[in-house]
Amino acid sequence: MAVRALNTTRHMNGVETMRFEIIHDHVIGVDADGVRALVDTGSPTSFGDRSFRLGTAMTPVKAGPCSMSMLSEKVGSPIDALLGMDLLGRSPLVLPFVGRGTRPRTTLGIISLQGLPLIVTRFEDREVRAVLDTGACVCFLDRLPPSSVANATPHRDFLGMDGCRDFETVKTTLKVDIGGVSLSVDVAKAPEETLQTMSSFGIEAIVGMSFLRHFDVTLDMPNGTLTLE
Repeated sequence: MAVRALNTTRHMNGVETMRFEIIHDHVIGVDADGVRALVDTGSPTSFGDRSFRLGTAMTPVKAGPCSMSMLSEKVGSPIDALLGMDLLGRSPLVLPFVGRGTRPRTTLGIISLQGLPLIVTRFEDREVRAVLDTGACVCFLDRLPPSSVANATPHRDFLGMDGCRDFETVKTTLKVDIGGVSLSVDVAKAPEETLQTMSSFGIEAIVGMSFLRHFDVTLDMPNGTLTLE
């Protein structure tokens, strides 16, 4: 059964639903009991202080790499749990960020990298392997094109999987192309800590919310597809 995230509470026949909010380009799901969870396709596991109900599944109440109080502070909104791919990947996940359905539908294949959604995409003219990460407010690249460095500006962010520790880097505007759909969006240079993890898995980029927020997104891990429309 698919799980459809909605920005209003309403019932859909045959589909489990959850309400969501966008706070500073972070996706916050809200279940029927009012439990609030960061929807993070870049995290392999779920954790938190309270159980979030996703369809028939519940997030475990356990400590994670970042406390909920610290995560709430960084996001700028109360957070009770983090929803990772151990639950999000069990069934198709529909995230209607736009909700208009006016774009042509584009579907491409994805593979699972230790449970995380991995796609092949392009940043400018470079083909890269990238993780789809709704927990990242911008896209990240292992190295920025030399031609873009002169126009880069400071970017401050935090590492949710490393105690919510702050880091500083630079960002610029690059063209990102997924399945023939191109947008010019904010792309930051990945911090050194993230680079080490990325390189160990052969990952060169992260596709974050600076790109994804412009689409209705369907992430279907069981069938290995990503749909943008």
